[in-house]
Amino acid sequence: MKRPTFQFKIRTWLQLGLLPALTGIAIWIGWGLYDDLRRIILERFDRQLTSPSVVVAAFIDVEEHQWLAENRNVRALTYVPGEDVFFALADYDGVTKMVQFSPEDGRLPAAGITLNPAIVDLAFDITTGSLMGLTEAGGQLVRVNPNTGGSQTLIDAPNGVHEIASAGEGGVWIKANDVRLWQVGLGTDAPGLPIPEIYDPPRLVGTNPAGDALLWINAPDDELVWQNIEDGEIKRVPWTGEIDLPQELGYDVTRERWVAAQEKLWVVDLAANTEVPDSFVAAYGREDSDEYRRLMAPLIRIHARLGLTYLYTQVVEPPDRIRYVADTLESGTYSPLLSTDVLPAAEVEGITRLKAEGSLHFTDLQQWDQWGWLKSAFAPIFDEEDQVVAMTGTDFNASLIELSLRRSLLAVFLIGGFTLVIASGWSLIISRWLQRPIENLKSGALDVAAGDFQSLTVSGSREVDALTKVFNEASAMMERSVENLTDEVNLLLRRRDRAEVQRVFVDSLSPPCVFEDDLAVVVEHYTAGVGGAIALKGDRRLIWWEETVSGEQSQKSLVRLGGVAGQVRTRFGSLIAPTDSPGRWPDHLRAVLALDLQKRTAMGWVKNPADPLPVSRDAERFTVGWSDSGPVLVLSHYELQEAAPL
Repeated sequence: MKRPTFQFKIRTWLQLGLLPALTGIAIWIGWGLYDDLRRIILERFDRQLTSPSVVVAAFIDVEEHQWLAENRNVRALTYVPGEDVFFALADYDGVTKMVQFSPEDGRLPAAGITLNPAIVDLAFDITTGSLMGLTEAGGQLVRVNPNTGGSQTLIDAPNGVHEIASAGEGGVWIKANDVRLWQVGLGTDAPGLPIPEIYDPPRLVGTNPAGDALLWINAPDDELVWQNIEDGEIKRVPWTGEIDLPQELGYDVTRERWVAAQEKLWVVDLAANTEVPDSFVAAYGREDSDEYRRLMAPLIRIHARLGLTYLYTQVVEPPDRIRYVADTLESGTYSPLLSTDVLPAAEVEGITRLKAEGSLHFTDLQQWDQWGWLKSAFAPIFDEEDQVVAMTGTDFNASLIELSLRRSLLAVFLIGGFTLVIASGWSLIISRWLQRPIENLKSGALDVAAGDFQSLTVSGSREVDALTKVFNEASAMMERSVENLTDEVNLLLRRRDRAEVQRVFVDSLSPPCVFEDDLAVVVEHYTAGVGGAIALKGDRRLIWWEETVSGEQSQKSLVRLGGVAGQVRTRFGSLIAPTDSPGRWPDHLRAVLALDLQKRTAMGWVKNPADPLPVSRDAERFTVGWSDSGPVLVLSHYELQEAAPL
């Protein structure tokens, strides 16, 4: 390769392609590195989230955390009007204790009163002012001391009782084989009511404020069942509230409202099946306890100093539920004590491994409907036996990370796009600057190809100027060469025409020779001088008949026939088409027959319609021609088509 040509190609490539190519490569590399950059940044946040998770886990008092995390399972609510207090049963470390809480705030004490013997249900007898209990063993009614938890056996109390409930006007309702009103000293002389016939026996709650109906809870069918005390008739009311149907209910006589025990204490309107907004504290008041405040103190300090989004502790409940214990506030959104949530399917395996092995667990970047994009780290909380009992969670609002990554990527694309636009514009200018002289050279070359030899004046780069000079020299040289060549070609054509006409004339006087390669055509009664034949291009043949003249006149007629169009081939070339006829008939021409050897068709024309070409048919062949004045053709397996009077 010559050096100037090589330099021209390099310079053109740099001007047209290098800058856009580099821009495209930069954009492609930026997109390819996005995932790597994202992974590196998230791994960096994993390391940053590890420390607070581990430190918080070390600061947790495990015993207090377990006490706060334990579900108290408060039940057997019964209200004591004189003291304005609710008594209930609650579980503490697997032991059932009796507790009391104020209907004002629902605050539950950290420790209850141990009962002896064990009690499974409570009711208050307003007539005697006694707190009644139902023993776990034997189902016997006893009087319970609310201060010590001791029990006093009643002589006439029945055995085999399953549930008890307070009666509005005195005494307690007992549920055994039926439902009866029992009063201290009076027994159960009143007739009993049948237990509502429901597939799963309902739970007895107590009487309504009017005292004329018993309330039952039918949990399987999610409904309340009211039973008329007079006639035992029942009325089933479906529960349509937004919260689940409460399993434990107690009536606050002083405030005339129902209190329900679930994950926290609720005030409910049974008529409207809705929750009533109230000041009760979540999780039975334990968020107001000293234990909860001690647990939250280190979490609040770490959360504030490190600028974390969320810092909390959780208890894992197989297979995929978590229960919140401590959760620091962030913009007013946090999970209350003992509130539950469901683990995402992608995190179940990692949390399960943390609980089983005590290892750290990091989540991928996740989007939550209520919290946005979060990146989390979890550390185990161990008890004294090195068993994982809970875990700490540290969340960082990763939407800032994602936003930063997207902005960086957008900046790369914008810069690349701007560079690409500039490069494209520059390339367009350069290409137009290079294209204009090339177009002029192209136009000049087309003129030269058309025979207009000229000298061009094209300005451009050094290479273009050199190419223009070479082009002008070549154009002048070609003009001289074409002139010389034209003279030689004309001489050769004149010689070829004479030879061709001579050969055609000889062939035209020999019809048998023209059809000797087709056995299906036989020439009979041939008389020289009154007809002729010629072979055309594409397996086509022509044969003609002339007026009966002398041999010398026939020869002259044939010469005249060739002179009409310059060549016999050209003169009869129009007879190839099915509907064409000779445009000009020579003086002595009588008839013409065109044959297609490939398609096996024959088509004839006559100069004078009154002088038809004789045709005779015989089986699969036919005969054409005058037997007394020219050649006669015998055609086998040919189709004779009409194109003119015949």
